[in-house]
This record gives sequence, structure tokens and C-alpha cells, in this order.
Amino acid sequence: MAWDPQTQTLAIAGTKTFGDVMVDATIPFGNLLQHTKRYQDALTEFRKRSPARVIGHSLGGELASRISKEHPEANTQFLLFGTPRIQYVEDDPRVTSYKHVGDPIAMFDQAAHQTLRLGNPHSYRGFNPY
Repeated sequence: MAWDPQTQTLAIAGTKTFGDVMVDATIPFGNLLQHTKRYQDALTEFRKRSPARVIGHSLGGELASRISKEHPEANTQFLLFGTPRIQYVEDDPRVTSYKHVGDPIAMFDQAAHQTLRLGNPHSYRGFNPY
């Protein structure tokens, strides 16, 4: 996780370690993700910082999505990139998701705004959410 005090943005990275791969494996099983250390660490940072914006890529996007659901009262913008979630329409105006055409990780996020990117379709590069 990274904190930018100037923009009040909390960034949550995607899968990086073997432990993260194990966390990824819990995603299809509902709320098991919320019992992981990775989620608890992200939630602690969110509560500590009260960020204006949370940006998450891949697993980080799923963590951010879960935090948004747990804190509907938060005045926070959530930007999700290449998130492994099943979503047909976005029902939370604070959440905006993005994916590249052909991203195998985010293929079930039908609420995501799509862009075409040559190269790795699961990259967080090439988006302009502002």
C-alpha cells in the first residue's frame, strides 16, 4: 500500500507475493477475503487515513471494492483497475471500475469502463480516470 498525502490517495497494489496468490484463491468463496491479513491491513489504513480516494489494481481493486461496501458512509472515491469481481452494473456512485479489453482477470466486471491496450491487458497502465 502507498499513501500520497498531497492528493489524500490510498493506493492498494495487486498480487505480488505467494501469500497474495493464496488470498486471490479466496475471492470466489465470498467473504473469506475479509478475513485475510491483506484485507485487514488495507482496512486499517483506510480507517486511519480517511482518504479522499482509494485506487486499487487487481487484488487491490477487490480489496477497495470490499472496503467501499463496508463503509457506505465514507466520502471516498474508489477507482478500481482490472478487478476480479462479478459486477453487472455499478450501484455505488463512489465506485468506478476500469478494464482493458481482453483482461482475463477482470472479464466478469461488466460494470467496468473498457479501453483497448496493446500488450498486457491486465496492466494498470493506459487509463485516464480524471
